[in-house]
Amino acid sequence: MIALLACSTETALPTNVNEDAAISMDTSETAPPKDTTLVLVESDNRENFVLGVGDSFRTRLESVPTAGYAWFVTHLPDGLEMDEDFGMEPTNPEVQMQPGFTGGNHYVVHSFKALKPGDYDLVMIEGRQWELFDDSGELKPDWKSRVEGRFQVRLVVRD
Repeated sequence: MIALLACSTETALPTNVNEDAAISMDTSETAPPKDTTLVLVESDNRENFVLGVGDSFRTRLESVPTAGYAWFVTHLPDGLEMDEDFGMEPTNPEVQMQPGFTGGNHYVVHSFKALKPGDYDLVMIEGRQWELFDDSGELKPDWKSRVEGRFQVRLVVRD
């Protein structure tokens, strides 16, 4: 017996998903803001960095967004501002940008700006949004058991 399956080019959300709350999975390469000078990657975990007020930086952390995984900020210190949109960059552009290629790991890219002097801990967790957060956006009681990765840096912002 041979079964033929058809694939649509459109992705339909399950009926129980709020489209406004759905994560964008745009895999096109995202250009960093022009004033970005610092890019934090997984090897920077638990490190300290010095920034000036007004400096921008971004995190570039690998995940599997095609399986629903992404990086989320668990607490945004008041001295930092985060761009609400985030981007995806392929981890292997030569292969992943080929016509018809689907899936694979990507870098999840978040952009931030230092607003005022101080010492700030930026903490991010990797997981699936629906497994970590409830409908109001709060972490679920069992969120720690569902975290796939953790990233934390200390940012010292000076005038």
